[in-house]
Amino acid sequence: MKFIKMCALIFSLSLISLSYAQDSIVYKTIDEMHNLQDSNYLPLAKGNGWQFMYQTHDYHTQTSTSRLYSIKVIDTVSVSNRLYFKINQDANQYYVRIDKINNKVYKTTSIAPVNEIVLFDFNLANGSAYLQGDQIVTAYNSGYEKGYTSNGAPPTFFVSKNIGFYNIRDYGTLGYIDITLIDALVKGPGFSYFVRDSHYDPNFTAHSLPNTINTNLWHINFEYYQHLIVCGSLLDSLTLQSYYKKGNDSIPNAPVNLSQGIAYVTDTTITLDSSLLSQNYKFYYRFELKNKYVSPMRFYYPQTGYSCLSSLMDVKNENLQKTNYSLEQNYPNPFNPTTTINYYIPSESKVNITVYNALGSKVKELVSENKVQGNYEVKFDGAGLASGVYFVTLKAASVDGKQSFVSSKKMILMK
Repeated sequence: MKFIKMCALIFSLSLISLSYAQDSIVYKTIDEMHNLQDSNYLPLAKGNGWQFMYQTHDYHTQTSTSRLYSIKVIDTVSVSNRLYFKINQDANQYYVRIDKINNKVYKTTSIAPVNEIVLFDFNLANGSAYLQGDQIVTAYNSGYEKGYTSNGAPPTFFVSKNIGFYNIRDYGTLGYIDITLIDALVKGPGFSYFVRDSHYDPNFTAHSLPNTINTNLWHINFEYYQHLIVCGSLLDSLTLQSYYKKGNDSIPNAPVNLSQGIAYVTDTTITLDSSLLSQNYKFYYRFELKNKYVSPMRFYYPQTGYSCLSSLMDVKNENLQKTNYSLEQNYPNPFNPTTTINYYIPSESKVNITVYNALGSKVKELVSENKVQGNYEVKFDGAGLASGVYFVTLKAASVDGKQSFVSSKKMILMK
C-alpha cells in the first residue's frame, strides 16, 4: 500500500498577495496619473474603460451591498463633422462630445437626432452654477478633479486629471452610494496606461486537510479574498497548474478549474498519479488567478516557478499517528451563513468548542463532550447573526490528565 508524503503537510499562504503578470500595458497608479503634467480631464478613445466598485449603504438597516460597475467607450461616431464617443455605462448607453476650444463636454442620449446638454463645464470655478439640460448643477473643482454637484450634495459625478471618469458619489438622508475607481485602461495619442488600485488585488489561503495525507488524494481547502467584495466580484478564474517531473522528463497536466464561478472555493480533492509517483516522479504545482480588470491580469502563487508537493513512500514504514491537537481554519471563510470547522483529537479528551463575537461574548457552544482519537468536523450556522468577525475556540483536555490544548481561529461572517 502506497501513500503520499506531503513536502509540506500543512501549508498556509495567509493572505499573501499573489504576484501579477501584466504585458503590453504600462502600469500606473492613480496617484501617478494625477501627477502627470497633461491637463486633459477626459481622455476618450475607443476601447478605453473604467471599472468601479459600486457600494450602497442603508442608514436605517445598517446594511451594505456591493457590485462591479463599469464605463467603456465602445465606438466613435461622426455627426455633422463632430466626433462623438459612444459610452456604455453599466446597462445604459449615451454619447459624449469634447469641445476643447470651449473647454466643455457635451452629452446626448441620441444622435438621430442629436439633443446635447452640457455635462461638464471646465471653465467654471468651484461652486459656480450652470445648466445641465433642465437641471441646475454646481461646478466642482478640486484641482485634479472636476465635475458637478446637484442639490447641494457632495460630488455626484467627477473626472480626474489624466484618468477621466473617476468617482460617482451620492449621499442622501436614507443612505449613500459610493462608486470607487478600481482600474482603468486609458489610451491617447502616443500613450497607453493601465491604471490600477492595488487594494483590490486578490489574496487567498490554502492548506491541506489532515485526514487524507496517507492516500494519493491531495485534499486541499482554498479561501479566496477580494477587498470589500463578496461573491462574483473580480474573479474570472482560479486554476491549479501542475506537472510531473523526473530528471529532464516532464509530463504536463491539464489545468484544473477551482473557481466554480464564485469568489472563494472550499474543499477540493485532486487525484495524484500514484504510478508516476512510485517511479520517483515529483508533482509540481502553482495557482493562477485571473481577474476581471479592464485589462485582465493574472496573479500567481508561488510568485515564481512551481512548488513541489510530495514524494511516495510505503505506508507501513511510516508512523502516521499524530500526537498533537489541532484546530483548522474554518472553510469557507468569509462565510454566509454556514461554515465547517475541522479539528483533530490525538487521544480521548473532554472537548469544548465555542463561538464568540468580537467583544468576547459567547455566541454558541458547538461541542461539549468526550471525543476519542480522530479527525472531526462541526458546522456553524451564522443565520440571524450580524456580519462581522467571530472567533471559534477549541479547549481540550485528555482524560488521563497528561495533555491540554486551547486554540482559536478568526471567522468572518459576510452577508
